[in-house]
Amino acid sequence: MPTKPIRRAAAVAGGVAALIAGTATGPALAAGQPAHGSASPIRHVLLISVDGLHQQDLAWYVRTHPHSALARLESHGIEYSRARTPFPSDSFDLILMQDVIEHLENIPAVMAEVHRVARHGALVRIRTPHFSSWYAYNDPTHRHALGVFAFDGFDAAKPNALYTTARFERVRRRILFPRLWRMTGAAALANRFPARWEQLFAFVIRAENLEFELRAVKEPPASP
Repeated sequence: MPTKPIRRAAAVAGGVAALIAGTATGPALAAGQPAHGSASPIRHVLLISVDGLHQQDLAWYVRTHPHSALARLESHGIEYSRARTPFPSDSFDLILMQDVIEHLENIPAVMAEVHRVARHGALVRIRTPHFSSWYAYNDPTHRHALGVFAFDGFDAAKPNALYTTARFERVRRRILFPRLWRMTGAAALANRFPARWEQLFAFVIRAENLEFELRAVKEPPASP
């Protein structure tokens, strides 16, 4: 089962991060399933992780999911480099950023680089602590604490040109809560009315994390 080597790089778009990339022969999501009804298997995956901080997370996942696509990629070794993002444009079908964006200095620059290496229609999955979360303020390496609408400026439907020219379509956005608020129904209400919850109740009914799923929107190539 041919698989390209993983690559790991640092200094990504204004922040220190690791890039772990490779080509899998089947759907290469962590769960092993294409995203949201996609008929085509995702083959080219980029996992971005903060350098040195989340290697244990990767090691745990590979150990507990030995037949996953990430395990297959990891088994081919890791190549270290100090270069900026080394990948050509339009390289990846799926980009995973779990507990990463809050560590990076320049989020618009990071999203511009993610957009560059993403193919048209590629999925970008982001998890980050909500600003009301206990996790947001107890890691001294965090540079940002983000809210529900933090990525609206990159939305192709209503872009903010002051951020970047990178454009994405929002596929899904979810606020994750501790079990108490899920059991009482407060989590469902907050997800239904996120602006009202964030303005009035966020520091009472406190969240844990935010999950975003975006789809890269790129201009079609010009006709010759």
